[in-house]
Amino acid sequence: MAINIEVKYSKILDKLLYLVSNVNEPDYNERKKICSDVMTKFNKLEKNNFSEKIESITKIKFTKDIIFYFIPGWPKNIRFTAISDPPIITVQRPFKEVINLMMHELVHINLNNKSIKDFPEESKITRRHIIVHAILKEVYNQDQYLLDKKMCAQDNGFKKAWEIVDKIGSKKIISDFFN
Repeated sequence: MAINIEVKYSKILDKLLYLVSNVNEPDYNERKKICSDVMTKFNKLEKNNFSEKIESITKIKFTKDIIFYFIPGWPKNIRFTAISDPPIITVQRPFKEVINLMMHELVHINLNNKSIKDFPEESKITRRHIIVHAILKEVYNQDQYLLDKKMCAQDNGFKKAWEIVDKIGSKKIISDFFN
């Protein structure tokens, strides 16, 4: 059974991010409008298969519905594009990238942020993302896969994880991880 995936804008969360980063606060009404436009697009999608695709690969069932909080972007001194706990996605980007970020965070949530134990020579970020990228390679269509690799090209840990997945193979990594 598919979980319900909701999207919301949280002015309080948005404001907290700016307060902790010590930068000037933006116009929150404008930020809410940006998020509302993306939420409208998202709510028109068929979302049931998001969680079902991931569950079919991991054999781990999601245990509860998920609310993603959309914010236009992080304060400039915060590096993240998305996080999984709580699920927060930056949306001032092409819509296809928003969907990829959501899928990425759903995999983290499904795995409860577990990382692969192999590859001790790799950074923690790379080890955590080897299994995430292996699962995403099986979930994504070819366009999403290529887009994700492009999105990760600027971050060495993410890029290295994709290189390992492409070299070893997503099915083998998934099989080794779950067996």
